[in-house]
Amino acid sequence: MTLTLKIDPTLEQRLREHAARRGLEPDSYAVAAIREQLRRDRVEPPHLSGKEADLLQQINLGFSSETWDRYDSLISKRENLTLTPPELDELRALTEQLETQNVRRIDALVELARLRDTTLEALMDALQIKPHERRSD
Repeated sequence: MTLTLKIDPTLEQRLREHAARRGLEPDSYAVAAIREQLRRDRVEPPHLSGKEADLLQQINLGFSSETWDRYDSLISKRENLTLTPPELDELRALTEQLETQNVRRIDALVELARLRDTTLEALMDALQIKPHERRSD
């Protein structure tokens, strides 16, 4: 493929100087520079502020898969009317823990949406955040 680039004279001069220092032709140097930039774009994660990173960490905190399995199992037992009193206490504790975590997550999502000047819905779509779906037994 042939690509023709129009660059200003100052950039062309810098390109020629950098290529000469490395003993390369300007076009070879330019191709290598483009390759390197494309590699960086693919490898480097987006740069987040400390505040964004902290908020994303809060958003990602949640139940482990084992805890979700237990929670779903207790919900199923409740629906089937086979939940024992100790299991009901366990379900209540897990539900309270889940609600507390969700409040923190939503607060962090709202703050991150404000920082990024977007809506909560758009942010959740971008982060691919969806409600937990119960596994059927």
